[in-house]
This record gives sequence, C-alpha cells and structure tokens, in this order.
Amino acid sequence: MERCLRVFFLSSMFHLITGDSVRLVDGGSRCAGRVEVLHDGQWGTVCSHGWDLTDAAVVCRELGCGETVKAPRNAYFGEGSGPIWMSLVDCRESDTALKNCKSEQWGNNNCDHSEDAGVICSGSVRLVNGGRRCAGRVEVFHDGEWGTVCGHGWDMTNAAVVCRELGCGDAEESLMNAHFGPGSGQIWMDDVKCNKSDTTLKNCRFGGWGKHDCDHGEDVSVVCSDSVRLVDGGSRCAGRVQVLHDGQWGTVCSIHWHKTDVAVVCRELGYRNEGVDMAVLIVGMLEPSAQAL
Repeated sequence: MERCLRVFFLSSMFHLITGDSVRLVDGGSRCAGRVEVLHDGQWGTVCSHGWDLTDAAVVCRELGCGETVKAPRNAYFGEGSGPIWMSLVDCRESDTALKNCKSEQWGNNNCDHSEDAGVICSGSVRLVNGGRRCAGRVEVFHDGEWGTVCGHGWDMTNAAVVCRELGCGDAEESLMNAHFGPGSGQIWMDDVKCNKSDTTLKNCRFGGWGKHDCDHGEDVSVVCSDSVRLVDGGSRCAGRVQVLHDGQWGTVCSIHWHKTDVAVVCRELGYRNEGVDMAVLIVGMLEPSAQAL
C-alpha cells in the first residue's frame, strides 16, 4: 500500500458552537478549542488556574465529544474576550456539566485572557485501521464506549457527513463488510440515513443506539480526501502543500517553512518511519525560498 506524509493547521478564524451552556472556540474542529461558558446571557472564558484533565473530561462528555486528549492552559487556542466567568474549577468524575463543577463565584478571578483554558477531545467519531487519520473503520463514541456502525443502508451521503465532521475533506469511498477489519464491542448504529445538511453522524436518523441485526463482519468504513494534500508533484506523496479550510483548498506560505513542518505533513498523509527522510526529499523539491532548513 502506498504510504504517505500531516500538517495540522488550527485556524484562528474557525468558530464553532456546540451545546447549550458550553462551547469550544478556535480549535479547528468541533471538539477542540478555547472553553467558553454561557452565563447571564453572555459567553465568557474559563481561567486555567487549576485546570486539569478531569475538568476537560466533563466538557468533552457534555459536548458528546468522546474522551479527553489534552487540557491546554494559557490561551493555547488564543485569547478570548469579555468576562472570565469561571476560575479554580474543580470537577469530579461524576459531574455531567461544567457549570455543575465546584469553582469560584461567577466572574470572581485574578486572571486575564492570556490564561484562558482549552480542551482537546477525541471527538465523537473516528476512523480506525485505515493507515491514516482520514480513512478507516467508522467508530462512534456513545455512553462512554467506542462502537462500530452496521452497513445496512450505508451510502456516500453518510460517508460525506463523517468526512466533514472530521475535517477530512470530501468522501472518496463508502465501504462495507469490514473493509478495514472487523471491530469489537458494541455496534452502536444501524440503518443510518443522513441528509446532506447533517453536520455530525450522531445527528443522522438511525434505528436507535445499540439496535441492530448485524455482526462485525458488516462494519462500515470511509475513505476521505484528507484535509491536507500534495499536488502537481507526480504522485500522491509529493508536491505543493494545500490545506482544506471552510470548504476550499488553499496553499501554505513558505516563509519559515522547514523540515519539521514537512515531517508533520508526512505523518498526516500516512508516512511513518520514512517521514523524516521524505521530509528531506520534499523540501529539496521546493523552491529555494522555501528551504528554510
């Protein structure tokens, strides 16, 4: 199998609201960003004093965004504005909403926005065993557990929703019958019927959580076009770097571009051990102004 090279770009212009009283902003995906809470009719941030993975896990659960990956501090996703509503947050594992966690009184803090808290969650859908982030067996996170999707009624419209949710570009293939291997555990979804306007797989119509007449030999898979690509280089694994943002492909300026950045692109597109060597090769193919090694 051809293997290739991940530039992960977080756009400060990306702004997405999820949930009723908490949202993640400027993280580049539905389940990552600066934490903001709604109080007294106004959105505000959370001070990162004492912010930890337990606190972040409550946010991920509240938003239906899977497991906690990281609990960044100090305005990792950029500084917010307006009030800083919460500080010294101390959540318990049993808390179901950030507002339920113990903290200082609303607006009582000694922070500024350079200390805004962030969260990175795993997301509520993932692709597994496809060799890269944007291809693999479809798995959804529900009731604290990852499970698969049965292929009854699975089509390209459903696959397109998964690709959009993951920021992985367009759907290229909608695959059934455990193309990337059978999963294990729960089969969470069956008879999925998405509309083109659906933004997440969980929003699509289906038969009910855990209701199915399938086995894991019918697990569905998706191959997406990725959120980064290499063009005009003669193969999928060489060329000009382009990234997908807001439904449109664009290029990357070469100022300060160097081998470390290229290695990230290599990993995102599926290169593993060869990533650094491939980075050297591709940097060598760039114009002299891009060879900031």
